[in-house]
Order: sequence, then structure tokens, then C-alpha cells
Amino acid sequence: YAGREVWQACCGPLGQEAELQALWERDTQELDQRRLDWVARVAGATAVGKGKADVLAEVHNMDALGPAGLRLQVGESVDVLEDGSGMNQGFFVVRSATGKGAVG
Repeated sequence: YAGREVWQACCGPLGQEAELQALWERDTQELDQRRLDWVARVAGATAVGKGKADVLAEVHNMDALGPAGLRLQVGESVDVLEDGSGMNQGFFVVRSATGKGAVG
């Protein structure tokens, strides 16, 4: 393991590993952009939400939400604008009390 770390520090990631890391980075950026576009589309076009919801638990890993995410606090009330589907199933576009639309 230490030899691998020294090699990477001097010479960079190994061939297939570098390709895989680049693929993961590209996929991450594409997903983040799709979520940002989703939030912008829904929050910009939706004046009235589907209903109110109270936050029951906080997100433990904000990286899962990416830049479209909003850290909500337990007990906070939000307007639910749209339910996610497909890869976004289990996520919602919400509008916080401050008026910010985000994935929550």
C-alpha cells in the first residue's frame, strides 16, 4: 500500500485507475448539473407547492445531494414542489422558509 501511495505521489494514478477516476468525476459532474437544472426548472416554474412537510431527519452525507442540496434542520417546515423519479427517486425539490429551492 505504501509503495502504491509513493508511486501515485511521484507519477500520478495508474492507467486503468486514472480512467476510472476520470469516469467517476465526469458522472458526478453530470449528475450534479442534472440536479441543478431540475431544481432551477421546478423552483422557477412552481409558485405553489404540493404541500408542506416537516423535516424529520438531517442528511448525513451532503455529498449525496451535491451542489443542488440544502442542509435542512430537524423540525424545519418546507414546501414540497416536486417528487423525484428515476435516479432522483427519494429526493424532493423543496422551498425552504428562506425561499430557496433545493433538493432535500
